[in-house]
Amino acid sequence: YSTSNISYSSMSDSFTVTGGTIHNKSLSGLSEGAHTYYISCADLNNYKMNSSRKISFTIDLPVTAEISLSDSSPVKAGTITVTLITSKDLSESPTLEYSFDDNPAVRKQVSMSGSGSLWTGYIIITEDDDNKIGTFYFSGKDSLNNIGTEITEGKIFVVDASKPSPPMSIRAIAQKGKIELEWYSDSPDIDYYKIYRSTSSGIDFVDYYASTNSSKYYDSSIVDQATYFYKVASVDKAGNIGSLSSEVYATAINEAQQQTTQKTEVKKVLPPALVDVVDKELKEIGKYMLDVDDAILNLAGVSDPSLDDAMEDLSLAGIASNAKSKLQDLKKDLENMKQNYATSEEVDLKISNIELELKKIRLTTPRDIKISQKSEFIHHVEQTDMLVAAQEAFKQLDTDTKSIEKYVSRNLKENDNIRVVANMDVIEIDYLDGSKKYKTIIQKSISNLNSEPYEEVVFVEIIPKSIAEDTSLITFLTDNYDVLKRDPIIKWGFVSLDYNGQQIKYIVDGNLDASDVKKTKSIVLLNVNSLNAQEPNAAVTGYSVFPFSVSASGTFAMWLGIGIIIALSAYYLFFIKGVGFLQRSPHSNDIKHLHSMIRGAHSLVDSGEIEAARQLYRKIERLYSTKAAEVKRKVYPHCSRLHKKLSGSS
Repeated sequence: YSTSNISYSSMSDSFTVTGGTIHNKSLSGLSEGAHTYYISCADLNNYKMNSSRKISFTIDLPVTAEISLSDSSPVKAGTITVTLITSKDLSESPTLEYSFDDNPAVRKQVSMSGSGSLWTGYIIITEDDDNKIGTFYFSGKDSLNNIGTEITEGKIFVVDASKPSPPMSIRAIAQKGKIELEWYSDSPDIDYYKIYRSTSSGIDFVDYYASTNSSKYYDSSIVDQATYFYKVASVDKAGNIGSLSSEVYATAINEAQQQTTQKTEVKKVLPPALVDVVDKELKEIGKYMLDVDDAILNLAGVSDPSLDDAMEDLSLAGIASNAKSKLQDLKKDLENMKQNYATSEEVDLKISNIELELKKIRLTTPRDIKISQKSEFIHHVEQTDMLVAAQEAFKQLDTDTKSIEKYVSRNLKENDNIRVVANMDVIEIDYLDGSKKYKTIIQKSISNLNSEPYEEVVFVEIIPKSIAEDTSLITFLTDNYDVLKRDPIIKWGFVSLDYNGQQIKYIVDGNLDASDVKKTKSIVLLNVNSLNAQEPNAAVTGYSVFPFSVSASGTFAMWLGIGIIIALSAYYLFFIKGVGFLQRSPHSNDIKHLHSMIRGAHSLVDSGEIEAARQLYRKIERLYSTKAAEVKRKVYPHCSRLHKKLSGSS
């Protein structure tokens, strides 16, 4: 036998049981997937088969799992994120448990969330778990209901929850242009030291400044004649941070200042009492930054694919990221303030303005999102609604009422071939200050049930005042719209409407009810020439809403009501590209799934879990290689950015 269709004499592998009429061979170590073998025989007279017999079969191996922790082994006390990557997509949530070696019979359940092959959960390690060895136990079911229990990586972890003792004999010595810090530590498992610095006494962990592998540190980022306070903490190889050392301080001296004391004017820095005020506000900003970082991670970890579009439509990740940038700017401004003289009144005014900015950040920075209400329904067009839409659309053309009514009658009949489906998602957003706000995302999908497309179509949306008093209260996500009336009545123009359809989308503040959205009127107005094509014997002039006959492009120009020559190719190219963008891809679910995994990997990198991010990236690579060309084209730029980010991480 052979895996290639070759001659009997060229086959090098033989069956274990042979020499009779029953033949047998056991194969082992086969990989998952399809396998094909070719078998040939010869009798005792050396007559051989004319052609080989082909045998094909498929191997379906049980699902396996790889486990990675946000805190690589040995882990320290605290909340540890557990990332579970399976060899195949799971049909339901996996079972993950763990136990410690001192009591292996007691297993603790890990609650997992996720989908497909990527799942996450959390375990809490306490100081009582110090020096214990943990073991994970996994069970997962694939789409064929095959159950796997093997953990190929990350089955065992070690706990080191003991905090190292603080450094002793710490001292700070002012030298020319720098301050020397020196200390002693008798802890045997030190990985590095963290240095905390402030220009006022009472240093805490929020005053982190630098780190070093040595028991000596030279601080050269100093301002002459300013006094700096220091504390040092030890960090062991498990990442446990010990208590802070005793506090020391030194006053910086500059070499040139020391040599020419009488000739050089001493730089005036912020008075010590005001430095304390600024440092207090810096600590407050530090707390806000931690809250914003948590919000960014929480939003990036949203695993519900139905929220992907809402996250993008509402720009929530961008809002949280902008809040972080604003806090960094505020912190930089305060740090600079300490190095320059200011009066008490100037400092108070600065702090007051910053407090207002911080309050605004808490009010506007989202930390969580969920869908509180969903609804879908089909719009039915009434003649009165179409008449209102046509009158508003043709207002600039000075068309007589009788012509509009004739047009509406014909257009209404043709609308039987057009379907408008409305989707409403009410999004509940939690903010850092504990408040909740609601945004209602409304999407209208317009499709043509005819085999032939309609050319140059206008879509009119009439929005009742119970939803929005004015167009200024609505965020339109679909571009190229015109405001016919601020009440509001909105118009979009489409180059073509075929079976694939078009979409418009907008956002309204508040928690709308489905009954409110059903009151919106969605009307499709067809090109006059399209109606004539459906009724070829009708005269254009007799039934047209225009007082004269026009070409198709000319009709579209007047429909848009913008008074420009439609032949401008730049407008058409931009508009057509916009139409193509709105069409829904048949591979949307694959694209969303890969985007979700990529966001998860970015979050792992941002939180310093580089190895876990690389493991997830390898999984993304494997999935990417199996997807359709359209999926690869959509996802490739995001994969490329993730690859660059990982390449630049230590």
